[in-house]
Amino acid sequence: RGLGDVYKRQAMNRALRQEVRRLIIDMTDEQCQVALEAFKISVEDNTKTPEECCALAYKRLNRREALS
Repeated sequence: RGLGDVYKRQAMNRALRQEVRRLIIDMTDEQCQVALEAFKISVEDNTKTPEECCALAYKRLNRREALS
């Protein structure tokens, strides 16, 4: 791997961060909570698809809300 590869990877990461920021700005608080919970689930079980993680996150958050 050369220095050019490092610069390409940095540029890709920068573009990805900008895209994530743009998406988050347009999200509601509830959508942000679901996304964060889905990320936590994906870390716990990396075999789950993003769709499964989001569905489980939504269920978890609704269950917590109902208990409070």
